[in-house]
Amino acid sequence: MAKDCQGTLRGACAVCDCRTFVSDKGIRCDYCDHPAAKHQNLTSPSTKPPSSQPDVVVDADGGVEEDSGEDGLPDMPDEALRGATPSTANVFGAGIYDMAVGLIQLNTGLAEYTGILTKFQNDWAKWKGPCPSVDHIFEVYCKNLEKSWKAYKDALATSGHPTIVEQHYHGTTIKCNLIRSKSFCSDKDCGVCGISQQGFMKRFVRKNIRFQRFGQGFYLAPHSSKCHDYTQGTYTHRAMLLCDVLPGKKHIVQTDQTHLVAPPPGYDSVYGQPGGSLNYPEIVMYDEASILPRYVIVYQKEGIAKIAK
Repeated sequence: MAKDCQGTLRGACAVCDCRTFVSDKGIRCDYCDHPAAKHQNLTSPSTKPPSSQPDVVVDADGGVEEDSGEDGLPDMPDEALRGATPSTANVFGAGIYDMAVGLIQLNTGLAEYTGILTKFQNDWAKWKGPCPSVDHIFEVYCKNLEKSWKAYKDALATSGHPTIVEQHYHGTTIKCNLIRSKSFCSDKDCGVCGISQQGFMKRFVRKNIRFQRFGQGFYLAPHSSKCHDYTQGTYTHRAMLLCDVLPGKKHIVQTDQTHLVAPPPGYDSVYGQPGGSLNYPEIVMYDEASILPRYVIVYQKEGIAKIAK
C-alpha cells in the first residue's frame, strides 16, 4: 500500500485485479497503471472495498471515489465537483471507469494536470518558437482499448521482448469544440475523438499525410513541437494526443524506409533516430493494440490550418 499525491492511503483497484496501490509519485499505480483515484480510499474509515459495480463520485482530484453512504447515494460536497465535466457529473452511481469510454477534464490544480502540462512544455523544441498556451487537458479512458493494450503487453513479455512503456505524442485533426461539449463527437473526420474512442486503425493510415518516412504505420514522437505540425484545429484550438506506447524491440534507423508495412522480422517498432534524414526522433508502430491514448491536450498556436502535408 502507498499514499497518493494528496496523502490518501490507497488500496485495491476498482477497475482491475490489482490488490494494492504501488507508486513512488502517487499519481498512477506502478503495477496496474491506473490513476490513484481508481484505487480504494483507505484513509477514510467508512470506505468500502471495491466491488464489480461500485458506486462512485467524482472527487476533488478529478477522479472517482467509492460511495461510503449507507443509503446507496453518493455524498456530493461542492469540492467533489471541481474538475468534473458535465458528462462525468451525470454518471454518479454508475462509475465513470465502468463505462466503455470516458472523458474527464483535469482540474488545473491537480498534480496530474501539472505533470502533463510541464511535460508538454519541456518537450517543445525551442526552435519552434514559444510553447503554446494549453487551455484544457482531458484524461481518456476506453475499456476495450485498455484490454487490448494489456494483452499486447503480455504477448511482448511472452516473446521475451521489452515491455517498457513510453509516452509519445500524436498530432491529428480535431473537428469539434471539445472545450465546450466536454464529450466525444461522432464526426468521422475528427481524429481526436475517433482515436480516443476506437484507437489507432490501419484503415486510416495515409488518410491525411502523403509522405510517410517509414511506411504504413502509426507515427508518434517524444517532442510535442514535432507533432504540432500534424495537427489541424477548429474553433481557434488545436489538440494532440499523449499516448502510452509499447515499443517492444526497436529497429533503429536514420534513413527513409518508405516501403515498410511492418517492422523488420524480430522487431516490434521502427525508431527514427536524428541524423541522416531526421532532425528529431519519431517512432512508428504497426500494431493497433500497441498504442493506448491517455490524454487530449487542447491548446492554441498558429491558427488552425494544417502545417505538414
